[in-house]
Amino acid sequence: MSHKFVITDACINCGACVDTCPVGAIEPKGTQHAIDSKCIQCGSCLGVCPVDAIHGVCDCAGCGEGTCPNRKK
Repeated sequence: MSHKFVITDACINCGACVDTCPVGAIEPKGTQHAIDSKCIQCGSCLGVCPVDAIHGVCDCAGCGEGTCPNRKK
């Protein structure tokens, strides 16, 4: 299991994340952008979203406690 990144409904479709992705895993999808299966979980997109619409998700027990062993440093 590893962290996956998702773009939430808060996305304003600005495209700031698209140019940041080193593998081209973010594309427009309707009125928002979406992250596809090419994502390598590098986290490059996290810091560029002006509305904080990109989040890492994981269902391991440590995530709820902030001690996820899969979280990238």
